Amino acid sequence: MFRKHPAKDEENEGEGRRHQTLGTFFQEARLARQLELSTLARETSVTVNHLLALEEDNRAALPADVYTRGFVRIYAVQLGLDPSEAIRLYERQWGANNRHPDIDRFFEPERNLAPLIWGVLGLAALAGVVFLGLRFYQDRQASGLAVKDVIPRAAQVKGRRQPAPANQP
Repeated sequence: MFRKHPAKDEENEGEGRRHQTLGTFFQEARLARQLELSTLARETSVTVNHLLALEEDNRAALPADVYTRGFVRIYAVQLGLDPSEAIRLYERQWGANNRHPDIDRFFEPERNLAPLIWGVLGLAALAGVVFLGLRFYQDRQASGLAVKDVIPRAAQVKGRRQPAPANQP
């Protein structure tokens, strides 16, 4: 019987809007304007599935945050709503820096990579030493010098006299 105070009615209505989800915000506006999702999808270039996901508050069916924010803005403008208010609802509902629910499965937890890096560097150094050793060996084989020939030839270069081999008379 008693009528509520008009100022209180406005406060309650404002509270109702504060507790409203982004999906109901969009759905109520779309239904009030008697618009079909397929029509809005054509006009906004946002798929019907994404518009429906926005109206159903289905975050898992939406793409990454940057794309979803764009969808929210475009949809709000197309419905004649304030895009800033729609973004505020979005941030309040799903967080200012929200992440897609499935994003963690694409990234492994941070690991200590130092042992792996040192192992790879050690193998690279070992491969380098083996490569240089093989090159040295191949160069010696190609020049016709054996390791036993290197010492006597070095002595000849210095002008020293070579001792006679023991098996010659």
